[in-house]
Amino acid sequence: DWPVLSTSIARKWLDDGDGLQDRGITRDLDWGVPVKKGEDDWPGMEGKVFYVWFDAPIEYIAATAEWAEATGQGDAAWERWWRSDRGAGDVRYVQIMGKDNVPFHTLSFPVTIMGVNSVEGTDDHTQPWKLVDHIKSFNWLTYEGGKFSTSQRRGVFMDQALAILPSDYWRWWLLSNAPETSDSDFTWESFQTGVNKDLADVLGNFVSRVTKFCRSKFGEEAPAGGEAGALEAELTAELDKRLAVYVAAMEAIEILARADGACGWCVFIGATSGSVLAQLPEAAAREVFARPDTLLSGVFAPRGKAVPVDGGFRVDGQWQWGSGTQNADWILGGCQVVRDGKPEMTRNGTPRSRMMLVPAEDVEFLDTWYVSGLAGTGSTDFAIRDAFVPESRAVGLGVDGPLPRPLYAFPQFGLLGMGIAAVALGLARASIRELVDIAGGKTPSGSARPLAARPAAQSEVSRAEAELRSARAFYYESIGRAWEAAERDGRIDVDHRRDIRLATTHATHACAKVVDRMYDLGGGTSVYRRSPLQRIFRDVHVATQHMMVGPSTLELTGRLFLGLETDVAML
Repeated sequence: DWPVLSTSIARKWLDDGDGLQDRGITRDLDWGVPVKKGEDDWPGMEGKVFYVWFDAPIEYIAATAEWAEATGQGDAAWERWWRSDRGAGDVRYVQIMGKDNVPFHTLSFPVTIMGVNSVEGTDDHTQPWKLVDHIKSFNWLTYEGGKFSTSQRRGVFMDQALAILPSDYWRWWLLSNAPETSDSDFTWESFQTGVNKDLADVLGNFVSRVTKFCRSKFGEEAPAGGEAGALEAELTAELDKRLAVYVAAMEAIEILARADGACGWCVFIGATSGSVLAQLPEAAAREVFARPDTLLSGVFAPRGKAVPVDGGFRVDGQWQWGSGTQNADWILGGCQVVRDGKPEMTRNGTPRSRMMLVPAEDVEFLDTWYVSGLAGTGSTDFAIRDAFVPESRAVGLGVDGPLPRPLYAFPQFGLLGMGIAAVALGLARASIRELVDIAGGKTPSGSARPLAARPAAQSEVSRAEAELRSARAFYYESIGRAWEAAERDGRIDVDHRRDIRLATTHATHACAKVVDRMYDLGGGTSVYRRSPLQRIFRDVHVATQHMMVGPSTLELTGRLFLGLETDVAML
């Protein structure tokens, strides 16, 4: 159960290239622990000191011995933690460190201890010295884009930090930005924004509301806890109901896609586009949803340019894959923010982008959608030419705080992937249904038996059914687990986001394989325009070309599984 970062670094040292290599344990330095043979000089080792991380872990043991001595206790007090023959059998030994120290703590120091344990005469090789049980490793925390350095006085250090603000501010920022899956960068701007927004605004407001609620309901003293009763059961049922509603929405898209892939596609585009409005100011959102039948559509990809002006932005650009835009009342277009002729950059070095929301009358639709599949989506190119967009209708994904609802804790890229996969699931189910419908009445050329009676057809249908159900189960499992986390914690962590992207990408491509099986089984029948199989075949292979379920998604999720440094902005 060790983190992948810890195990991958250790295995790289063991297995990379020609396998485990010799590594020096001394340095030619003026400071450090001299290399001696007991108390005597070691010929040939003059002027050499032990490499610090070969030698330093010994202090873990020595520190407890010093503690025992300082507190007037005997050797038994510290040996009880380190010697399995002196009581350490019930000790769980955990180390926490940066990734640069992993090789020393997974290989060199454990090997040193194992070597000592194997010396003849030490309890008959019973390995009395305690080895580490778990190593939790982290990537690096950088400072304003570069490394912390005490020698160059680059960074903010503990004494300085505590002189600026109390420890809880720093502890919270470090925990919430812990570099578990990739390096994290400390900037004073992000620290200020995080403290003011998340601690003061979000957490402070939450504490204030809870305190006021408790005081209004229970007076000055909260009641003692007890067993869950009817009210708790009612709350659990309500949470289950909300999850069921969301799952039902994805199932609805799936069902629509069984009848027509383009229909399901446009519905999910409208749903994901509408969810963006949770990040708008309330007045702007009410303006957009002035009518209950308001339709939204758009493209998240930042193919436009937004130049800041007084009160908002001047927007210009052209976007592809404008699914459902010709039927929408409002259109969203992703834009790079360009100031003084240069793109604004985020703290991780990527261009800053925002979604610009404009009324349909400000949009020019271009006749470009001549495609093999999903033709009914009308996903034509569209353009916005030098339109003014007020600040209130400029959405900063990952910047502006959405409404505190479980749905809005889901990242937009995840929602897009979920919609694409739902369409693919519906198409795959439709392909099996269609093949089953024709199999009983179709007798392949040169055969006396109908298609349904042929063992090969029976096997293929079984494989397709298994593949579809397996992909569907992983899909809904990942959504359900993420929803539970959003309900419980108000956010979805990287692992849940990773699983959603993997499940949706896998489902989309697994469904394409299911459709291929059914299309092939249908033989010549599949190619005629009157056969739904040819349309399903074309539709599902257009769905697989969407970037949200492309090969790069598997690379992204794979890096996370392998514990590699990963930019999760697109997760």
